[in-house]
Amino acid sequence: MTNPELFRTRSSYFYAGTVYIAAGMVYLLNLLENGVLNSIITLSWALVASYTAYLIFIRPKVFFFDEGLQITNPFNQIMVGWHEVDDIDNRFSLSVLVAGERHHAWAAPAPGRYAARGVHPTELRGLQFENQQSIRAADSPRSLSGAAALLARRRYDQFFTQQHQHRIEKQLTFNAAGVISFLAMLTFALAWTVIQR
Repeated sequence: MTNPELFRTRSSYFYAGTVYIAAGMVYLLNLLENGVLNSIITLSWALVASYTAYLIFIRPKVFFFDEGLQITNPFNQIMVGWHEVDDIDNRFSLSVLVAGERHHAWAAPAPGRYAARGVHPTELRGLQFENQQSIRAADSPRSLSGAAALLARRRYDQFFTQQHQHRIEKQLTFNAAGVISFLAMLTFALAWTVIQR
């Protein structure tokens, strides 16, 4: 992978941090009020909430590089070369079509339908939408999906104009450890809650 570029929103750290702080404060208050043994239920649910926040806000990301891209979602990851990408879309989120299968990126969701109203024509200078009177909200360069799609399309075009010799084959991996960890934490929290009640 040459010339990698990470795409992840800065606000995701804020959202995850908010969940971590709230979960920690709830556990701390419960610990001070009820003691160590009686606060295990709260600790288990705080851990479930924190791990869920990690999976939703921190883990999702997109790496763009000269040969292709890597999309990391909460429970899976796909790496694909630009030569295998049939289409780049951002209707609901940034997505790539590879061999008839569409892969979406959680890190680049599309905004609501009213977001397109706030797009000023000067923001579209130098883009392919320049002569259009209206664009989809997902195409706005200020939206996450629009910014990610712009990066993807530029790398895609550069790949074919510069004729890279190194190519990456499609690799789809499942985050089994993440799923097992999440289910184990959730099962423990539920079981301990039932036992204590």
